[in-house]
Formats: sequence, structure tokens, C-alpha cells
Amino acid sequence: MAEHGEGIELTSRKYFDQRLGSLKAERSSFENHYFELSQFVQPRRGRFFTADRNKGDKRYSSIINSHATQAHRTARAGLFAGTMSPTRPWFSLVTPDPALMEFQPVRIWLDERERTIRAILNQSNFYNMAPVMLGELLLFGTGCMTHVDDFQDVARFYTQTVGSYFIAQNERFEVNTLVREFERTTEQLVKQFGLVNVSQRVRDAYDKGNYDLWHPVVHFIEPNPHHDDGKLESKFKA
Repeated sequence: MAEHGEGIELTSRKYFDQRLGSLKAERSSFENHYFELSQFVQPRRGRFFTADRNKGDKRYSSIINSHATQAHRTARAGLFAGTMSPTRPWFSLVTPDPALMEFQPVRIWLDERERTIRAILNQSNFYNMAPVMLGELLLFGTGCMTHVDDFQDVARFYTQTVGSYFIAQNERFEVNTLVREFERTTEQLVKQFGLVNVSQRVRDAYDKGNYDLWHPVVHFIEPNPHHDDGKLESKFKA
């Protein structure tokens, strides 16, 4: 049993199903607006059904005047160049205590870390994904980009389009929950998680050689209710 909230005990699957339903209801009033923005400005952005993936059908028939699309592209390019251009340093590491910045070993250490971070961002796909995220932010008012550790690039970034995810805030109105709905093939799931860690449906498909069969996936990122900095076990991590 897992505890979530004040005195609420639910099985993990039941809790996540219930939370997903609540988030869907909360977002539902925005979906028509999101769809219209996508339809008339950027028809290739927005994914409102889990199975709506990699479709090559025509989507630009609703655009009669392309001024909005061109303005959006110009604004996205300007925002990217002004905030996180790869051609110049756009961030710096400092300490909360200004006095520490006067200490040479601290400045040297921070400079080394900055160079390391810039090298990681440059060799990853960050600068490919960031403009996409900024475009979503400009058009829909919300942009979402996730990061995962990667054995080849150290870091790998993925932009989530509107309609494919849900967000929630904590008591300080900070986004602390992200839920994604998407699909992955049998082969993708087995390679990422291992055969013993996937569902029986995925294992059956793998055993039958149906490697390209698509499966629905729900991905939750939220605070751990059992988080405890004083304990080392993984179940107590944030």
C-alpha cells in the first residue's frame, strides 16, 4: 500500500488512475482553445489523443493567412537567441554568499563546472529541443521539456507538446507534478526497462515477435511522499 495525501491509502495503480482522471478533468476546459491555436498557427504541434503520433496527413488546410505562423516563428527565434543562444555564454554559476565569490578556489571550481555544463549541453540535443519548447510557450502559454540521463550524451532532452501532458502545482503555486500519456513499441519498452520489468501484455508481444506493436504508457513525475534526506534507500529519495 502507498500513502498519498493526508491519511489516504490507495494501491499504487488505483492512486495513479485517480490522479490522472483528476488532471484530465482539470485540463479539459483548455483543450478546445489549445486545439484552435494549433490548427490555425502550428498544426504540427499539439497531441490530444495518445495514438496521435507520427501522422503524415495534411494539417495546414485551416491556415488562410500565414501571418500568425510567421510571427510565431520570428518570436521563437528571437526568444531563443536572446535567452539561451549556444553562440555565447548565457548562464553563470554563483554562490548564495557573495563573499565566497571573492575566494579564488571557489571561482576556479565554479568556472570548471560551467565549462563542463556547457560542454554537456553542446554535445546533447538541448539546443535542438529548446526552441521547440519556447515555441510551445509562446503559442500555448506553457512549455514542457524533460531531461533524462544518457549513457551516450550524458544528458538527453525531450520536448512534450501540449495535449500530451498534465501539470499540477504545490501550495506555493510551483509546478511539482508532470504526467505524460504516450505510446511506445514493444521493442522500445523492452530495451528501456528490460523484459522482466514490463507488463505481461508487452512480454507476450515480445515473445511473439511483435516488436513494433504500440502500447499506451503513462509516466508520472511527482514528489515522493516518503522523501527523507536522512535515509539512504532509494524509496526515500525526492
